Amino acid sequence: ACSIFNFRSVNSIIFLHIISTRNRRVLTTKYNVPLFIGKDAAIVYVYRPCLLKEDISSEKAVSLLKGLGYQITGTAGMVAQLAKRFNKEQFPHEVGIFLGYPVDDVIDFIKNPSKGYKLVGTWKVYNDVDSARDIFRRYQRCTLIYKRAVKSGAHIRDLAVPI
Repeated sequence: ACSIFNFRSVNSIIFLHIISTRNRRVLTTKYNVPLFIGKDAAIVYVYRPCLLKEDISSEKAVSLLKGLGYQITGTAGMVAQLAKRFNKEQFPHEVGIFLGYPVDDVIDFIKNPSKGYKLVGTWKVYNDVDSARDIFRRYQRCTLIYKRAVKSGAHIRDLAVPI
């Protein structure tokens, strides 16, 4: 539903133009949002608004985000606040909520990033290991399928399908 991509050695003006052009083409299914653009790098967040709304609307997610100073607004407003935090902090840990990670794991990671986790995959798992293992397997399978498709000549626009 959501992903973050890191781009190195980018020209910020050209990069912003590419992102804005891409946003116009895929506006109904997902957004590309530059979270941080530095001198030689950029971090881009790609999300589907309807799925993000589910992730950031749970009672636990709202409580955590409010506690971190977020104003609870619509998805675009919340992403804008996340982008501001990317420019102030090196990597705000609450980004896990925006990536669909289990809220309890995000909370536990913020409390203690180096201890107490039971499994490491896409994120550090502190709670439901079985569910996380299943998700990690699905992510790996999906990644493999997409890599094969790209290697076979598929264009990225053909891989970004509506759900």
